[in-house]
Amino acid sequence: MLTVTDLSYDLPEERIAQEPHEPRDGARLLVYRRSTKEIQHAHVHDLPTLLPPACCIVANNSRVRPSRTRALLNDKDVEVFFLRGQGELRWEVLIGGGKHIQPGQQIAWGITLATIVEVVEHPSLTTFITRFDNEADLTKVLDAATLPLPPYITQYTGNDERYQTIFSDQTGSAAAPTAGLHITERLLAELTGAGHTWSPITLHVGLGTFLPLRKEKLAENSLHREEFSISKETATAVTKAKRNVAPVLAIGTTSFRTLESAWDHKAGRIRPGGGSTSLFVYPPYTPQVADILLTNFHLPKTSLLALVATMVTPGEEDRTAVAELLRIYEVALAERYRFASFGDAMIILP
Repeated sequence: MLTVTDLSYDLPEERIAQEPHEPRDGARLLVYRRSTKEIQHAHVHDLPTLLPPACCIVANNSRVRPSRTRALLNDKDVEVFFLRGQGELRWEVLIGGGKHIQPGQQIAWGITLATIVEVVEHPSLTTFITRFDNEADLTKVLDAATLPLPPYITQYTGNDERYQTIFSDQTGSAAAPTAGLHITERLLAELTGAGHTWSPITLHVGLGTFLPLRKEKLAENSLHREEFSISKETATAVTKAKRNVAPVLAIGTTSFRTLESAWDHKAGRIRPGGGSTSLFVYPPYTPQVADILLTNFHLPKTSLLALVATMVTPGEEDRTAVAELLRIYEVALAERYRFASFGDAMIILP
């Protein structure tokens, strides 16, 4: 049985990218082919020459919502992240460093106050339901919120738009679907011009994406639930690709998880519409929809690392899959690839 320790590798801090590559599609691209276990080195703008014909490309169009604020709780300066609205001036929030918080306590943004009315215990984190006195106060706080960059990006001072994909148009994420950060208008035009289709889906990434796996046995962990939606057009395009044995390329782990969550195995189709997922993918899972994955290099001991291992060696015995992924990461480290959200990318091909 896999453990979180099995997903460990040595990542020097200086290898975590603090700035995005310019231009976006100039980032380096490690190319891995499952059939031969061959590794090549390219750049993201080389994608049109690397992909097999007629790929159905699926990308997450969720946009990061400014949600990070600073406030006072019991006269202590804390970070407050706005997660999702609950109606009637109520919001679910995550409070950084907040312990022993009880209903009835108040959070203060200057003269604006919100009252904590409920403590919510999730499998992997504790959040709080806050209630504002009026719409004007709530709007004032939300309008002043900033973009929630990942905690490991500490030096970035550039434009917030660089932490959004160029095709993001559905606001709601607490973090960017980072594989899509590499796509440019020019590259998108080249891909569609080469006969590939582009199909958007929406999965709003939660702050749970940054939380550690708390239990040593991998299977005993669970992920925070996230909302997704798939249009009829995208469901039809992906279903057609699967029935015609055309390759499906998932841009990022969020697209991968959405497709797997919406796949109707009995009917052999993608279900359109909305839903939510807490799908936790790890070896020896066999992906049902995605044939190709474009993704960034992920941090040690994370659920994202476990997911990518299932694409490297689908259905393989758990430690075999992880060992092969860590071999790829050793090559990436030796070749000085940049890791995490602003880092370089890898593509896993059949």
